[in-house]
Amino acid sequence: MSRELSAEATGRLTALARERGLTLSSVVQGAWAILLGRLTGRSDVVFGGVVSGRTPELDGVEGMVGLFINTLPVRFRFRPGEPLAEALERFQHEQAALLEHQHVSLTDVQESAGLGTLFDTVVAFENYPLDQDVLRDAGHGLRIAGVRATDATHYSVNLIVLPGPRLRFDLDHRPEVLDGPAAERLADELRDLLTVMAENPQAPLAGPEPSAAPLPASPAAEDPEAGAEFEAPVSETEQLIAAVWSEVLGRHSVGRRDNFFLSGGQSLKAMRVASRLRSTLGIELPLRLVFEHPTVASLADAVEAALLTDLAPEPFARATSDGSHPQGDTQ
Repeated sequence: MSRELSAEATGRLTALARERGLTLSSVVQGAWAILLGRLTGRSDVVFGGVVSGRTPELDGVEGMVGLFINTLPVRFRFRPGEPLAEALERFQHEQAALLEHQHVSLTDVQESAGLGTLFDTVVAFENYPLDQDVLRDAGHGLRIAGVRATDATHYSVNLIVLPGPRLRFDLDHRPEVLDGPAAERLADELRDLLTVMAENPQAPLAGPEPSAAPLPASPAAEDPEAGAEFEAPVSETEQLIAAVWSEVLGRHSVGRRDNFFLSGGQSLKAMRVASRLRSTLGIELPLRLVFEHPTVASLADAVEAALLTDLAPEPFARATSDGSHPQGDTQ
């Protein structure tokens, strides 16, 4: 799916980058990091960044032929209250210090970190130098009528950014990890965030919601329910949640005390769970509930409490009195 910024928003975003000595790539990567932080409730996020790999520090690189593209971890740390523009400057400075190491393989980085898989989303900023006039004259009368490219990735979400008079980005996703409606919502929120950043670059950077629980570091983390005897889901809500987990996690059976994140769940799978429950229950279920209540039983209690109290989220399909629609918890 594709989204495009208006020409005006693109101009403001480009002006922001120029005034602050930033690359447009740093601005977009910063926006993606902020969005990931909001969605996962984490103040320290990592995603993959595609780099050329042709660093001048690599002896003889100018005479080497072949594809040097590499994908490496990109880290963004929130400092609540820090002006957005300053956060982007800090982020770019941190990344610039790593430029001479862009040729190092992801496998080597992961082995050195000792943490296994470091990210499940990737950002590629397509900033190849391209002179349309040169291309137009190169064929000596021949004209290219059209081009179609096919690409694939094993990552859960790929964000491909295409600069131009109107900044455009394509969001590719694996449907078994992130379903269509959730991916559409993610693309819309990134477009809206970039627009807001262009309009108010001095706004203080808000960290993830304090109530949002951090994503467990890995399935090997300690689980207070580990070793507990299997308990089948009891209520209708528990059975519904267990069925959704079973589909998302690819498990034959899910018990009411099973821990989502210790059963193979991660941030994007949590988004898929929240999306399925929203569409089934007809409520705008906050994503943070999946992180705060990682077992079927506790999540079912939270969902039922939300449905029975005045604090229940408004149904996302219901319009307000002025005809607008309520925003989700990550907007």
